[in-house]
Amino acid sequence: MFFRLNAFAFLVAGEKDYSIYDMKNNFIYMLNREAGMLIKRLENNVDLDTLKEYEKHKNVCMDFLGMLAQKGLGDFFENEVHIEKFRFNAPIQKKGMLEPVPQYVKCYLEISNECNLKCSFCGKSKYINWLGCQSCFRNQNHQEASIKYDKLVSELEEIGVKELILGGREPFCKSEVIYKLIEQCKKNSRINLIITTPGSVEANEILKVSSLYEKIKLNIVVFATRRFSEFLSEEMQEFIRKQEKLFSVLHKNNIPYSVTLQIYDKNRNYAEAIIRDIKTELGITPMIADIVDMEKREKLTHIGMNQKMLSQYRNPREFYLRKSYNPCLYGVFSIDLFGNVNPCPGIHKALGNITDNTLHEILSKDDLYSYWTYSKDKVVYCKNCSMRYFCSDCSVFELASHESSNVHNMFCPTNIEEKASDISNVEFVGWNKEYLSLDY
Repeated sequence: MFFRLNAFAFLVAGEKDYSIYDMKNNFIYMLNREAGMLIKRLENNVDLDTLKEYEKHKNVCMDFLGMLAQKGLGDFFENEVHIEKFRFNAPIQKKGMLEPVPQYVKCYLEISNECNLKCSFCGKSKYINWLGCQSCFRNQNHQEASIKYDKLVSELEEIGVKELILGGREPFCKSEVIYKLIEQCKKNSRINLIITTPGSVEANEILKVSSLYEKIKLNIVVFATRRFSEFLSEEMQEFIRKQEKLFSVLHKNNIPYSVTLQIYDKNRNYAEAIIRDIKTELGITPMIADIVDMEKREKLTHIGMNQKMLSQYRNPREFYLRKSYNPCLYGVFSIDLFGNVNPCPGIHKALGNITDNTLHEILSKDDLYSYWTYSKDKVVYCKNCSMRYFCSDCSVFELASHESSNVHNMFCPTNIEEKASDISNVEFVGWNKEYLSLDY
């Protein structure tokens, strides 16, 4: 008798565990090592009846395999069969003539180093902003390059960039730059403009800018809601009230926006309550960014951490993408105030400068591609985990974890049963070791 996983189910091995990725239903099943090794052997068309080491525990094995069949993950066969695994636009990784054309999706552009707020963590080197690309971009240096924005937008258009994300401390402190970019973007209907802002300037100015281009979307960075702002300074409380007025203006004028909750030491204990407030008051589930003190090396435990780490891969293409590429960095690059091109806003590794070379010349080098292909298989503390193609995190931390296990331990749930219990689309189905423990 033979047992094979179906075309949509993929077995992924880890050092201590295995996982079955159900790409049809966007679900993952975690197995302990013994159960995983059995499936691995059966996937090689080994006859179950020939596995002598399983005879003593055959009933346990059959119950386990029957459960997998019941879940639609596989089936029993009388004869050896070939199961062609389903592939959906799997990225081709061939060099030379068959090398795929790079897909540049997002460009982050830092346009301002000014802000009306005085956040305690801003610009301090000991902090790393986990998923800071969704929040304010902060640069310690006040020097700015003379960037030709008309030329830049034209080059972005040429390479097919779909989203231009404007950031800085407060981009609206440089409204004149936004006006220039809008003027150029209007000539190219394909580029969507996203402005990440705390909204510290007057609401009318934000409304004016937003009305100039139909493909503008705002990303508002919030720190608290009024009900949970008592722990903040009076100045920040006043800002929260100002933000409430901004949201009212945006709603009234049908201006599209998203929200990022910036978590830091002042609001960390209230994060869950603040998220509930935002959902209730605005009808929006906020994205999350987290200021991490690298000197304390505390584990990230805020609400939504595990859900963010072990995210839905959404479709089979995402699975194949993650096997070869970094899902966080793929298709992304950033340009800072000085014109330096970096892999992302949080990774300051200049690949070139747009004041010296064209964007095409800079991006055509292999440097950026090496970041794009920095998959979980290359992350020292991730490559032996069966959840690696299902897990998403900030690449700033991924690269830091390459150098230090302490960094990795800050954001990784390492126990497989712990992982499975915390995530809605993850289930632990490995058999209990007290029933069967095999040594290969």
